[in-house]
Amino acid sequence: KGLEADAPVLGNKQWEWFESEIKTSTAQVHLIMTGLSIFSPVLPYSEEWWHWPGEVNRLRKILDDHKPQGVVFLTGDKHFATIFRSYGQLEFISSGMTHVIDRRAWWYLGRKYPSTYFGINYGMVDIDWSGPTPVITLT
Repeated sequence: KGLEADAPVLGNKQWEWFESEIKTSTAQVHLIMTGLSIFSPVLPYSEEWWHWPGEVNRLRKILDDHKPQGVVFLTGDKHFATIFRSYGQLEFISSGMTHVIDRRAWWYLGRKYPSTYFGINYGMVDIDWSGPTPVITLT
């Protein structure tokens, strides 16, 4: 596949910074963004964090240890859009402003991602701060 399984997604300084930010944060909402999907199933001809399971486990441990509020993962690079929950985490995948995945893959991907949109798309995050608890809307 050309992927280096031993090469990290993030370097040590990046991990230290990320954990420090999560550990000391008092924010009610945490939007964590990355170009590759984090928790989606491994797909043929695609890259996602699961190609580096040690990195996914390190990320999950940081979140489990520090329990930040309102975590939403914003990811992409799939050429379709979907919202799903995996490992207790909410992930919003959006990509395909200029082109989409080949129609022949829709049936297969639709089974892995039940609420998928395969057309040209972009993602929007709206946060309603008017109440005591923020309400996040993903579209």
